[in-house]
Amino acid sequence: MSNLYSGQVIEIKKGLVIDHPGILVATCNGWCVVHNSQKAGKVEFCSLQEFMADGLLHLPTRYKSALQPTEIVRRAVNAIGRKWTPFYNCQHFVNEACGLGPKSHDLRAIGLLSAFLLVYYARAR
Repeated sequence: MSNLYSGQVIEIKKGLVIDHPGILVATCNGWCVVHNSQKAGKVEFCSLQEFMADGLLHLPTRYKSALQPTEIVRRAVNAIGRKWTPFYNCQHFVNEACGLGPKSHDLRAIGLLSAFLLVYYARAR
């Protein structure tokens, strides 16, 4: 894990489809992660070990930011306590912290799949 740095986006894979990203933060006690937790119902700070307990760690490439890592950390930490909703989930949070605007690729995929199924079943009738 020597290629990790504070302000980096990391994620764990939950099942086949869902990615759960967070922002890595270096502290005097080691690595921590700021993430928007559905379980906690809000943006929270946890240890890297707690964050990784639910899946395998990945370094995603989809969160390309022009912001400095210190600014990403600042924005992430400032969001601690913000409420989780389906329309402000972990991906919305990370995109926003990275200066990319709040968006969720999983929510978009679910919406597209739902629209496809509606059209498919409407035509099948």
